[in-house]
Amino acid sequence: MQRFPQALFLAGGVEVIEGRNFTTKLVRSEDELHDALAEGWHETADEAADAAAKAEQVPEQEGSAPVAATRAELEAEATALGIKFRSNTSDETLAERIAAAKAEQGA
Repeated sequence: MQRFPQALFLAGGVEVIEGRNFTTKLVRSEDELHDALAEGWHETADEAADAAAKAEQVPEQEGSAPVAATRAELEAEATALGIKFRSNTSDETLAERIAAAKAEQGA
């Protein structure tokens, strides 16, 4: 059985799978798979949903800085919010745009 190309998943995004939103990515080699998994991608939609649920349940410890999102998570969230960005948009700028969009939605 050929393993590649293989689809990977992140919770959140515009693609609906089994009633849940995801972002997907195709990898075409073992190296691409390894790199994507290190960035927070998952091999199944269920794994991605479980990881997102666990991340939401982790309480932030008082006095600690929030954990920075991976680039893949930032891109997935920006896509879900309809934020346009380019590959050379910095993580910091992308995070600021996400925060601004969320604040605007809450207003």
